Amino acid sequence: MKKNIGIIIGLVIVVIAVFITWYMQTVNARKDVTEYNSGYESIYKENTINGVDLTTIINRAIDNNEKYSIEKDEKNVYIDDGEYYTEIYVKLVEDGEIYPMEAIEQVGISEFTRLYGSLNFECTATEYHENGRISKLTFEILN
Repeated sequence: MKKNIGIIIGLVIVVIAVFITWYMQTVNARKDVTEYNSGYESIYKENTINGVDLTTIINRAIDNNEKYSIEKDEKNVYIDDGEYYTEIYVKLVEDGEIYPMEAIEQVGISEFTRLYGSLNFECTATEYHENGRISKLTFEILN
């Protein structure tokens, strides 16, 4: 009888330990997502941002994709992994085309900053992964 009670108590302790571990991992993951998103939102949640701030966002997204070893396709564009991938799109009024951040990176971030650094942009679209992390941001130049 005492042996059975000991086994039951041991099982309860194991179940509680597993639950606490799962709960802490969930809380930490949510905290990481919140911190990650706030790094972007603190910049673009203003009504408008300038081109210099936009290059900061682009560099942050590129660094994120490199940190998580996000693969690129044959066009040298990052492939959405459904979890950590971040993409920035920029719509320029001149031609109305939407450019991915990789196209801007290919031309040169410093060249983009030189040409568009003093102009204003607005975030017009935001998409999130199922885990809550920002996955795509679209910015449009303002006249």
